[in-house]
Amino acid sequence: MTVKDFMLKLVRVTKESEDVKTFRFEPDKPVEFHTGQYIMLSGEINGEKVTRCYSVSSSPSHQDYVEITFKVYPDGKFSPFLWNMKEGDTIQGKGPMGFFCFDKCDVKDMVFIAGGTGIAAFTGMVRYATEKGLDVKMMLIYSARNPEEIVFRDELFGIEKKNPKFRFVVTITRPWTSKTKWEGRTGRIDAEFLKETISDPENKTFYLCGPPKMVESTKEMLKEIGVKEDKVKAERWG
Repeated sequence: MTVKDFMLKLVRVTKESEDVKTFRFEPDKPVEFHTGQYIMLSGEINGEKVTRCYSVSSSPSHQDYVEITFKVYPDGKFSPFLWNMKEGDTIQGKGPMGFFCFDKCDVKDMVFIAGGTGIAAFTGMVRYATEKGLDVKMMLIYSARNPEEIVFRDELFGIEKKNPKFRFVVTITRPWTSKTKWEGRTGRIDAEFLKETISDPENKTFYLCGPPKMVESTKEMLKEIGVKEDKVKAERWG
């Protein structure tokens, strides 16, 4: 797939949580991409060109727009600049890039484990597989401090209800900080959690996406429950 330069116009802003937004951009030319790929965004900040990479959270079924989902870091260089963009603003883009995908692979039983906005890439995969009616089993495991921080919460639980091949597993680490009562699972993701949640882990393919520390610790947990290294695909950011 050819990497292209393009201009992106911001056409929709969705606030997912207090510090996470989803931006929908319309490119000045069609953008073809696979699930799990990312694009580069560049902007001029204090006279300096700054570039960052963001996973595409929209489905590749839609070539007329591309969405990214990101967290703002107040002390960061690029995310505050991006956060303050308004509908109608434009930004330079380049892509698609990356090989963190499944739609060209012969994979039928997958487990996605996401940290933070690492859930963006997996949401694109789940959307695409559901839209196309692909014969693939998917489980998405996600941890958040409280229910208010579950990115794509309503949409993913909604997909779970209509797609029998998809399961969304969420665990909350700090339920006492929530404004609402949480009746689901609590605690951190560890080897015991994975062992209880995933049946026949040795026969599944695992995709990990999140901060480097989270990815490496999850790899060790999977090894502990009998998953071979060649069954684990990872994308790190940060």
